[in-house]
Amino acid sequence: MSEYRGKNRKNQWSVLPNVLFIDSLAFLCADSGFIIKQSDDGLTAVRGEFIAVIPSSVGAKTPRKDKNNKEIFEGDILRVSTTVDTTTTNTDYLVQFDDGAFIARAVTAGAEDAQLTAEFTATAAITGNSTDNPELLGTGT
Repeated sequence: MSEYRGKNRKNQWSVLPNVLFIDSLAFLCADSGFIIKQSDDGLTAVRGEFIAVIPSSVGAKTPRKDKNNKEIFEGDILRVSTTVDTTTTNTDYLVQFDDGAFIARAVTAGAEDAQLTAEFTATAAITGNSTDNPELLGTGT
C-alpha cells in the first residue's frame, strides 16, 4: 500500500495512504473513497476525513530506509559520506520520483544521480527534506 507524507499549514507532518490534488490544493486521507464538498464556507468532508496539506510538501514513501532505519520519502535529502585516508567527502541527494522510479538526484556539484537501491540507501542518512531544509540542497561539503 502506498503512503504519502505532507505538511499542514500548522507546520505538522502527517502520513496517510491516499493523496488528492484539486487545483492548487492537496489533501491526505485515510480512505480512498472520501468525498470533499466545496462551498462558500470552504471545504467539508462528505465522506471520510481529510487533512489539507501544502502541495509542495507532498511526497510518496519509497520502499527503502536509510542507514539509520528511517523511512525515506520523496523530497528527503540524503547524505552519503565517503572517507578515503583521512579525507571525508559528503555528497547530498534529493529523493525524487521520475519516470516510474525513485531516484537520488545529486545536488552536490560534480556528483552523479544514483538509483535508490538497498545498497545505496544502506550508506545514506536523511539529513532533512526539501520543505523544512531547502538550504541543504546542493551543499555537500
